[in-house]
Amino acid sequence: MKILGLGASTMEGVGDSGGGFFRRTAEHFARLDAGHTFVNQGVGGQCVLEMVERLPAAVAEHPDFVIVLLGCNDLPRAADPHPQKRTSPEIYRQRLDRIFSTLQGATNWFITSFAVDEKRTGVDPACFDRYMEQAAEAARLAGYEIWDLHRETRHRQAEFLAPDGLHYNAEGHAYMAAGVIERVSAVKIR
Repeated sequence: MKILGLGASTMEGVGDSGGGFFRRTAEHFARLDAGHTFVNQGVGGQCVLEMVERLPAAVAEHPDFVIVLLGCNDLPRAADPHPQKRTSPEIYRQRLDRIFSTLQGATNWFITSFAVDEKRTGVDPACFDRYMEQAAEAARLAGYEIWDLHRETRHRQAEFLAPDGLHYNAEGHAYMAAGVIERVSAVKIR
């Protein structure tokens, strides 16, 4: 089974000395000699538009299992040093629709982005909630299963966030890997 991950820095593995949740998942299945191939197309700092531009390379992988985790690079923030990178909710949704309708495997899974630290990042929690609701709705309409990590781990910020308040630390990535391992283990591709 070929598992493809599309996203930004968290998909890439930033913040984790163990390489991130996707790499941890790949290493778990390699130890089991499960015959799975993992293709990590996570690129730190990217917005949804840049991910849309990378869709041809993702589709060319012909994945059996697709995992999309976008991050929060599109979201507006207070005292923003890069306002040109931010996206309105309407444009965000249009680009998400394109990603989800284009990138399809036998199994499709969207992981909402975990909550970040408002004080360190300038991302308003209510705004973050709205964007994640938009993303989850777009994924649901495209037939993706949803793991609402955003809501599930909000109370675990102190435990899971790296010092920058933007990325998950090793414990957060280990938590994510356990969830992905459980889901991938349950899938039987025909």
